Amino acid sequence: MSLDSHSLILSILGGSLASLAVPLLDRAAGRLLAGMDAAWARSALDWAETAGAPAETLSDLGALHLPAPAPLSPRILLILAVLAGVATTFALTAAAGAPAAMAATGLLALGLTLAILCDLRARLLPDVIVLPLAGLGLALATAGLGPPVEASLIGFIVGWGSLWSLAAGYRLVMGREGMGLGDAKLFGLAGAWAGWQALPAVAFLAVCISLIGLLIEARGNLNARTSLPFGPSLALSALIVMGAIPLVR
Repeated sequence: MSLDSHSLILSILGGSLASLAVPLLDRAAGRLLAGMDAAWARSALDWAETAGAPAETLSDLGALHLPAPAPLSPRILLILAVLAGVATTFALTAAAGAPAAMAATGLLALGLTLAILCDLRARLLPDVIVLPLAGLGLALATAGLGPPVEASLIGFIVGWGSLWSLAAGYRLVMGREGMGLGDAKLFGLAGAWAGWQALPAVAFLAVCISLIGLLIEARGNLNARTSLPFGPSLALSALIVMGAIPLVR
């Protein structure tokens, strides 16, 4: 569907709102991670008690927590606000002329930004964010507001399965984790929204964004040891690639 001036203005406005929402989403990410930490600790203790674990084991489990979320610097939040605004604007243009599709895309952008913040803080992509958004993408495809249903479903399965296989193979060969399963689910989300045909473009762009991020983080020192999660690059690349695929058929 062609992009008229009204839809363009709405897309730019949506991208601007996404940028402004980053500080609020950052606080929401902190609260979400804290809640997940408490829930994880409780479930571990409940499981141990049900299994009849000794008292010392219960004491050790009570001291366990998820990795402590690292607060993000204002510089990182500013960079993310700019990138999220641009990517959201680009994705919204694909839904031009369909209010329901634009609303769903805006929700996707906010959800992915929240997931990015969680990944940057704690190297964690919560299922409670990623899986419902993937389901929304499949639902939109069923309603005719996305790629064909078959392409959406295949994209979800292939996206998730490909990175899951890559992560499992790396763990088997190297004996350590190289990629979280949250990245696999996020890649599946991209396939659900954009179709399996878009997955190579999403992956390529995500790798490019990651390389640029690593160079910036190393500040030009190629020998510096840097570590950035892959999830933010995947999320941003999915939104950008979606901008090239009309959601309205």
